Amino acid sequence: MKNLNVLLSKSTTNLFKFSEYPLLNEATLKAQKELAEVKNTIFNDVYYLLFVKKIYPVKVFVDHGIIPFLIECIQIQNDIHGLRTDAACTLSTIVSDSSEYCQMIIDCGGIPILVKLFEDSNEIVRSEAYCILQNILRFHPSIFDECMELNFHDKIFFALSSNPSSYEWMSLSELIGVCRPDKNILKNVEKFLFSLEKYFPTKKEITEEIAENSWNLFYFPTKKHFAEQITETLWNLCYEEKELCQMVINCGILDKLVPLWNILREESSTNIISAFGRIARQKKFNTIIIETGVLKIINHLLQSFDSELIEETLSFLFYFATDPESVQEIIEANIIPSLIQISEGCGSFGKKAALTLQQLLYEGNSEQSMKIIKMNALPSLYNYLNNKNDEILIQRILETFFNVLKKCEKVSVKLIYDEMEECGIPDKIKMLQSHENVEIRQLSIKFVETYFKANIASKSMKKENDYEFV
Repeated sequence: MKNLNVLLSKSTTNLFKFSEYPLLNEATLKAQKELAEVKNTIFNDVYYLLFVKKIYPVKVFVDHGIIPFLIECIQIQNDIHGLRTDAACTLSTIVSDSSEYCQMIIDCGGIPILVKLFEDSNEIVRSEAYCILQNILRFHPSIFDECMELNFHDKIFFALSSNPSSYEWMSLSELIGVCRPDKNILKNVEKFLFSLEKYFPTKKEITEEIAENSWNLFYFPTKKHFAEQITETLWNLCYEEKELCQMVINCGILDKLVPLWNILREESSTNIISAFGRIARQKKFNTIIIETGVLKIINHLLQSFDSELIEETLSFLFYFATDPESVQEIIEANIIPSLIQISEGCGSFGKKAALTLQQLLYEGNSEQSMKIIKMNALPSLYNYLNNKNDEILIQRILETFFNVLKKCEKVSVKLIYDEMEECGIPDKIKMLQSHENVEIRQLSIKFVETYFKANIASKSMKKENDYEFV
């Protein structure tokens, strides 16, 4: 520990005497070279202790000033033995996934330094600066305004326009993914999205690389990893912003995402279907979603062992099923049986699947509703009427049943009523007339008075076309 203190103290005490030389003279250049040599020696010793011997945890090095030391190393004028590159990579590794360490960079005045590095001649230093700032923005989005004041949006645009390598482009994409939607950022997003055609790997390229087991060098990730990082960026971009969703759609990337669902990590597959869910929330993009073919993979996703993937898939279906056209696509994709099966289970999955079934019945036309009911959807929904702890779901199911009977009045109301009666739904709704929740109670009373008082079952011999309601 004593040696560690000595090493790091050199960077903040004795070595500062070199910076006292006047600028642009021989002494300064000599001092800068000596400073770089000494810092390089210190860095090598620290790196050996930190990553090779692993004598102390990272926190010990952080507590003794390694973060400001690394920031100093990145800024040196003479890049002896690749010190700036190594220091940038080390700093990026240390602060990744640590809000506390990211805050230390902010406190050290590191934001202007990082933004300035966007124009650095060293590609790896630039890329690591993107990664570090991306981590900081993820944990501390409040510094976004400071970044904008430093014109980092213009620097991003310049970098995207400068034919970056695949590695640098991926680092830029991660940074763009965490930026707050801002009018000055949007031009960068559009530039990034339309560069996807050049950089985004195809399924064939990824599978061939996996088959050959060909791994790139340390600084250049595999195509699979590359695609996974991009899916995360796209997922971030699609968050509740119509303009951004429109940009993602316009660049044509959605068609390329769908085939990758079974060759990327489940986390990336989750990001893909979640991005579709965020786009579906905008409602006006359903036709485009259908054209991507994403509905063809839904049953596979619902059979996954990954709980988050199933949950996001159910959310996508819920937001997608907003009109008869979308409901028809779900029916034709044979997704209803999977939803019914999941809705019969317990927990959040069962509830989400039930909500999606309810949504499909509510939004579908009379013919579609009848098809879904014939697939045996009613028993699952009936079971949720017995869930006293979920009043919102009970209310939504009641509203859906009422809506289904109403829109089928001139077509197949008797058939639907018979299906409901077979499940015990009329009796259950009558019981709900005394429910403690006012909305449920009032809706149940309205339901009974509209459809059940006349005893529809007693008129079962009447032709449906001749049937009259009370």
